[in-house]
Amino acid sequence: MKKALFSLLLLLFAAQVYPQDLPFSKLLNMSAQELIQQNFTYKFNKNRYVLSKTDVWAELLETTDTKSYSIVLQYGDAGPAWLRVQFTSPRAYHNIMGYVLDNGIEYRETVSERQVKVSFEADGYGVELYRVPVNRYRTYTAGSDNWAYSRTTDISHEQFTYVISTGNPAASKWHARKQKKQQRRQNSGRKARSITEYM
Repeated sequence: MKKALFSLLLLLFAAQVYPQDLPFSKLLNMSAQELIQQNFTYKFNKNRYVLSKTDVWAELLETTDTKSYSIVLQYGDAGPAWLRVQFTSPRAYHNIMGYVLDNGIEYRETVSERQVKVSFEADGYGVELYRVPVNRYRTYTAGSDNWAYSRTTDISHEQFTYVISTGNPAASKWHARKQKKQQRRQNSGRKARSITEYM
């Protein structure tokens, strides 16, 4: 009896630890009214919904920030184009990676000097997950003519960015102006060159 109860509890716990759907994908299917009810703000010029939260107490108390986040849902002519979630919670990062591993999704990990990128495909979406270390230190100095006191506090943390791409191109007045500006630059011969063009 105890064995059956333990295995049942373990099964229930395992089912609750990691989400069964692609994390944050439910936001792609929400209507405009539902997004507004969830406190998203609509940015008309860029045709996107934005929600952000900043942990002010982490700044004031000099602790590591693990509660701040921002969510941007970009729309195109044919519906959502992409969803970008920036956050500082290691738990959310591990939940996303747990979803990938539990569902046997093949992923590609790219490591560079400044970031770790994990990319994979799930539920018909292209997904990228970035992990970037943010090194921050605070130094306070106090003293007088005869003495000095200095204290340095390490408030470093990791910044995570999670992007879901639907394959639809983004469209807005801002995007149209940006494309016209790039087209004018190319037509005038003042094209901005990238380093790869010189290789």
